[in-house]
Amino acid sequence: MLPTFVVIGVLRGGTTSLSRYLGAHPQVFVASQKEVHFFDKHFDEGLGWYERQFQDAGTARQAGEATPAYLYNDIAMQRLRATLPDAKLIVTLREPVERAYSHYWLLRAQNRTDKDFEQAVREDPTHGWLERGRYLRFLQPLEAEREAGRLHVLLFEDLRDSPAETYAEICRFLDIDDSVLPAVVGRQINAYVAIRSMRVRRWSGRLPKQLRDVVGRVNTSRVPYPSLDPELAADLRAEFEEDNAALADWLGRDLSAWTEPP
Repeated sequence: MLPTFVVIGVLRGGTTSLSRYLGAHPQVFVASQKEVHFFDKHFDEGLGWYERQFQDAGTARQAGEATPAYLYNDIAMQRLRATLPDAKLIVTLREPVERAYSHYWLLRAQNRTDKDFEQAVREDPTHGWLERGRYLRFLQPLEAEREAGRLHVLLFEDLRDSPAETYAEICRFLDIDDSVLPAVVGRQINAYVAIRSMRVRRWSGRLPKQLRDVVGRVNTSRVPYPSLDPELAADLRAEFEEDNAALADWLGRDLSAWTEPP
C-alpha cells in the first residue's frame, strides 16, 4: 500500500501534532517513522522500501505520512507527484516570524547554531530562517492540486486555538468520519525541550529504540524558550507584509492576525 495523503509542510508548523491526531483516527494509518523522508533522502531505496512503511495499514480508509521538509524541496515534490499523482496533500502554515523563532530554538537545542536569533537571521542564510516563511512561492506550484481538490492548507494557529473544528475540517478533506474526535486532539505534542548533553544524545543513537527513548526522556528538560524581543519581532513581521498579503489573497482568507504579537 502507498499513502493516500502526505503532510508536506511546514517545518515547526504543527505537523507532528497533526500526524499524531490523524493517526489516532480509527480510519487512518500513519507511518510509525516520524518524517519518512522518502522523496528527499531515501528515494534510492526504491518504492518497495516506501511501501513497507505502510505494510501495517490493514483496512484503513486512508494512509499517510508527514515529512514537512518536502514542501521546500522541488525535486522531492516532483518525485512525490510522479509517484503519488492522486494523493491528497496537507500543508500547515504558521506565522512566519514565530515559525522561524521556533525553528531557531530547535537548532539551538541541538547545538547547530550558537548565534543569537537576530544574528542567525541576518548573517546565516543556511537554514532559510525567513525564506521558509515566504510560503506562497512554495504553494503556487501546487495550483493544479488545489484546483483538483487535493490540497488542504490550514493554519497552525487554527489547530492550536480551535483543534476540534480544525480536525473535523481535515477529516472531511480526507473523506473520513468527521464526528470522531480522539482524546489526543488539542494536546501539544512536539513541545520544545532543552537537551542536557549532546554527547549522551549522540551515544544513545546506537541503542535500541526502547532504550533510546528512555535515555532521551532523561536527557531532556521541558522548559519554555525565551520570548522573542517585541521590537525585533515587529521589524521582522514588517518584512513579511507584502508576502502575507499575497498569500491571503491566494488562500482567500484573512491573515491580519499575523501582523500582531501572539
